Amino acid sequence: MGFSPLPSSSHPLWKTLWKNVTRMPNASVMPYRQTSLSGSSESGRRAQGDEFGPGDALRDVEILYVDDESHRRDAMRRMLMSLGARRVQVAESGAEGLKVVLGTTCGLVIVEQEMKPMDGIAFVRELRSAVNYPRALVPALILSDPASTDVIKAALGAGANHFLVTDQPGQTL
Repeated sequence: MGFSPLPSSSHPLWKTLWKNVTRMPNASVMPYRQTSLSGSSESGRRAQGDEFGPGDALRDVEILYVDDESHRRDAMRRMLMSLGARRVQVAESGAEGLKVVLGTTCGLVIVEQEMKPMDGIAFVRELRSAVNYPRALVPALILSDPASTDVIKAALGAGANHFLVTDQPGQTL
């Protein structure tokens, strides 16, 4: 049994994450659907217009997730690994996250906005500083519970590639 196209009822948060990841400047993705594991010549072939299965979304991407709440870090790590991420590192603070992203290869940074003492906007602002080049170019996605337009504008102004607002406070992506 292989991957099939996503049904129209797929979870909207997964669809939003996928849409945002494919728009990132360093994303190199092609639609893929594995129809069988029988070894046929069609199995595993990428074809224009096919849909991705959940296991294909983040194939071979190394991700850093920064959040000060341990239960969300654990849940996010499991979810990202289930989506096919090659490696998911987690950090419990913005300062720790900066050390990780500057010391390792990372294809995507996902950071929670509501952290103390360094929130997601401050994290991205520091990441984007010139002294951190070339790591300053790593795509960054900020997550938050419902946020005001001013917070979203500030995040994008600080250099975040995307800002994803979750539907309900405390909801896991």
